[in-house]
Amino acid sequence: MANDAVKIDEIINDYEVRPIAEARTTISTIADDVAHRSLRYVLTRHGKAFAAVVPISDLVQLHLKDAHEFEAMSQKIGSSVQERSIPIPALKKAGVDREISNIDSRLVEVAAKMQGVLEAVYTEMVEEQASELKTTLSKRLAEALPKNVERGELDRMVAFEVDNFRKRMIDHEREATDQASAEWEPVFRG
Repeated sequence: MANDAVKIDEIINDYEVRPIAEARTTISTIADDVAHRSLRYVLTRHGKAFAAVVPISDLVQLHLKDAHEFEAMSQKIGSSVQERSIPIPALKKAGVDREISNIDSRLVEVAAKMQGVLEAVYTEMVEEQASELKTTLSKRLAEALPKNVERGELDRMVAFEVDNFRKRMIDHEREATDQASAEWEPVFRG
């Protein structure tokens, strides 16, 4: 038993160690670290390790290792156990498919976030350009039009042109987004 304690202490040196009381208040941070940074956590109670929080890929590897050891043991015991066991290639395929599914889900999340950021940046750029257009157009129209044109009429003309500009830019952005989606769709569908 003392030998097991030494092994556990050696193993947990490679992990982030957190008391369970602290882990309860920071579970979302721990989950993010595990999911996105592949960190591994060991949880302790009264200073003793009792649980681990690990990435799904570690769990899949452990599952496959257990399945492989079960397969080896069943071969030693005999064919009666082997007939009831799950074939290793099926387990590996299931683990790989699950991992691919997880990666696909993360890619979709990243793509959605990226799309949101791009839309925000694009909207900001359009508004900056629209503001610049309004200023320039107001100035040039004031210089070019006869002096008897009312200021309100000038403002309406400028607002009309700026609105048309915004609409054209939004339509252009939608077309570009649709085209990009069509180009990336085969990547996401595999």
